[in-house]
Amino acid sequence: MQRVLALAVLALLVFVSGAPAAAQTLPDCPNGMSITWTMQSFNVYLSASPNDPNPPRVATIPSGTGLPYQWPCPTTPGVYYLWLNVTDADGKEGNKGSVYGFTVGGVTPPPPIAAPLPPTALSIALTVLRWTDNSGNEDRFTVERAPSQCQPAGGPPTFGVLASVGPNITTYTDPITTPGTYCYRVNASNAGGPSTGGPYAGYTNSVEKTIQPPSGFAVGATVQVNTAINQVLNVRSTPGVVTTPSNIVGTQARLAKGIILDGPVAASGATWWRIDYATGIDGWSSQAYLLVVLP
Repeated sequence: MQRVLALAVLALLVFVSGAPAAAQTLPDCPNGMSITWTMQSFNVYLSASPNDPNPPRVATIPSGTGLPYQWPCPTTPGVYYLWLNVTDADGKEGNKGSVYGFTVGGVTPPPPIAAPLPPTALSIALTVLRWTDNSGNEDRFTVERAPSQCQPAGGPPTFGVLASVGPNITTYTDPITTPGTYCYRVNASNAGGPSTGGPYAGYTNSVEKTIQPPSGFAVGATVQVNTAINQVLNVRSTPGVVTTPSNIVGTQARLAKGIILDGPVAASGATWWRIDYATGIDGWSSQAYLLVVLP
């Protein structure tokens, strides 16, 4: 199907499918648009969106030879997108042609949503993380935590998402109680994307906190197995629960005693200590089933 069309009078801006990357200044529709065509008839479609899947048809133009068709401007101020579909003798349409953007009344498209500025002044006191909100257009703040120092010797921290909180919120309470050192960072985001320009590519400065083990648990302390009656304590080759293959190397009976040789290590949501038991197998045991006792 041959397509020979010309859109005249206005130096209209041609759009391709997809949202514009930046704000566009579109020509204004003054007194109508003169469309000149040859041979084929075509349909005229108009929409407020360049990607409208079902735009309303506003005109059907018969075939002719260089005859201009005066298409009137809309009367309501706003941003509009117009395109032409050529039809054959049976009235079947071809693919949608180029999209032409224009305005009525000098209205221009709004600028794209700007990514918010990164929050700053991150601090932590006990369990409460605080930061400064530097933007008025964020949708949320994302809090991330790494189970390490903020500048570990082995390289940058490995962060994981801890929580998301709503706009204008500047605190988050982390209830974690497992002993260890943790690093936190926060960023802001909205439909335009995450904040950029912070020390961690859009994040706040990082901040650390260290949770000390409960009083009494320490290397050299004497502990006793504190399971329920008739239950034993699993002893493992490594800290944490591993099932495939299992890291259980044996068990210790209730009230069995031992001396802490290493720890604490946070794993599988628990705190682990390596115990030299007085008898039987030695290894890692969960603090939840141990009790510090006198030697």
